[in-house]
Amino acid sequence: MRMVFEPAPEAERASLYRRFEEEIAEPRRMDHLFAESSERKRVAIMVSREDHCLSDLLWRWRSGELGAEVVGVISNHPDHGDQVTSLGLPFHHVPVEPGSKGKAEARLLELL
Repeated sequence: MRMVFEPAPEAERASLYRRFEEEIAEPRRMDHLFAESSERKRVAIMVSREDHCLSDLLWRWRSGELGAEVVGVISNHPDHGDQVTSLGLPFHHVPVEPGSKGKAEARLLELL
């Protein structure tokens, strides 16, 4: 589950996080993570053959609307390499051949 909250004032966060841990997470043996939504995340875009979603994400990234730092694009097809590299982003082609899905997934994890 993912939940988004309005941030608590910075001076109160450590106390709030500690209280959450003690009163909620520990008694329920809950794994959790607090991440500040104001911090830009590093993301890799994974794309297949169609480019409409990739083009939209790249446009939003270039205009500052995406709210993330795109560090590269990974695709199982080479089709979009020129579009991506023309923007100064790394493009990685990871082909998935019949019977080699495990090898391709291992390569994806290396890149990420």
